[in-house]
Amino acid sequence: MESNRAQQVQREFGWYKASGIEFKILDSNSQGFPKKVLVTQTKVINGYMLNQKQLVERTKALFGREVKVIPSVHSLDVNGIDLGWIVDKMKDLGIKRKDLVKQTGLDKTYLSRLFSGQIGLSTPMRALFHYYFQTYELNGIFRTEKNFQ
Repeated sequence: MESNRAQQVQREFGWYKASGIEFKILDSNSQGFPKKVLVTQTKVINGYMLNQKQLVERTKALFGREVKVIPSVHSLDVNGIDLGWIVDKMKDLGIKRKDLVKQTGLDKTYLSRLFSGQIGLSTPMRALFHYYFQTYELNGIFRTEKNFQ
């Protein structure tokens, strides 16, 4: 019976890892059962970010209600978002500058200055572009020809 549970936990462990959620056992009891587990959402799949409560619930469902859980929610790293990244995303998704003006509310003059290199990207602007393109990509997943004919 215990080996079946161990196999089930291993399967779920793998599924969670593929979903961007990783577990690290920090402390175990004398029988080898986890007492303290760090759970981290390392990547966001399909735009679904879990909060601390959701991470704790999933960890306790996997390891048992008595385990102490240390949740670490996903943190957005915008350092890789630069003008080149934005231009590549625009090309990949077929987005024009005027689409950015209409869909983000950014001023046309601001975008012209950004694309000409006169100004750089602030951290909030990097985050805006990350979430804009993520939303655009997710909407594309849910759109079909049938829905818009």
